[in-house]
Amino acid sequence: MAVFASATPVGFIASSAAVVAGGTVIDTSPSITLQPSDLVINEGGSLIFVSGYTGGNPPISTYWEVDDNTPGDNWTTVPGSGDTSSLSESNVQASADGNRYRFVVVDADNDTVYSDPALLTVNVPSWTTEILRLGSGGFVTRSQFRDSGG
Repeated sequence: MAVFASATPVGFIASSAAVVAGGTVIDTSPSITLQPSDLVINEGGSLIFVSGYTGGNPPISTYWEVDDNTPGDNWTTVPGSGDTSSLSESNVQASADGNRYRFVVVDADNDTVYSDPALLTVNVPSWTTEILRLGSGGFVTRSQFRDSGG
């Protein structure tokens, strides 16, 4: 790996994020190659987000971040999500509805790239119950399971 310096109007910039191949400088900064997709699940279900990257100077660190759906950007690292390009969680609760997830890649040069955020929608199924009066004066109860996802 060669270190290159270039003159700029404000000074010099040194970069070790380049290699020379046949006289051509190639940037080896990491880049996201697969963006995670938005996901819709039912409460109690499982989520799986997948992303991918290329490039970067080893060692490479990857992890996932979540932004709870409060105002502003509140990105925090998902515990246990390091060094994998997929994120899975089971028994997801309604409180996760509206959360956004993104994949983060950091290389040895501290070059950091983020995937586009993926939105999680958590549907909460519910039961409805009706009491119907019969013509004979009796009553009957009818219950129905409704999936809020449509």
